[in-house]
Amino acid sequence: MDGSVVLVLLLSCLLQAVGAQMELLPETLTVLRGEEARLTCSASNIEWTVMVWLLNGASVLTISRDYGVLSNNPNVMAEKHSSSQRDSWVFVLKSTERDHQGQVTCDIQNIQRKTASLFVQGLYVCV
Repeated sequence: MDGSVVLVLLLSCLLQAVGAQMELLPETLTVLRGEEARLTCSASNIEWTVMVWLLNGASVLTISRDYGVLSNNPNVMAEKHSSSQRDSWVFVLKSTERDHQGQVTCDIQNIQRKTASLFVQGLYVCV
């Protein structure tokens, strides 16, 4: 392959990456045990096809840009809130439990990923 072609391809990828923006909000979320946890992952200038949500490193929800939610987990769901310039999905973890506490990650097709911290508070009875 010609060196100039490789340079053009590299510059093209660099320009796409520089213009790409991803955001996961809030960065830290505290909820009471039993409540919903809601986090929003937004992407602009990223040509993505798959978004994966991870809870403490385990995949819990997969979203296809073309087909929507692909997972069938009764404790999680996603809501689309997109505009013409930005793709946004709200990850909803229903009825949080103490073992949900930890890291929530939005991974866009292994292009970019952001992680937020989830804290679950409540009364716990030790027997």
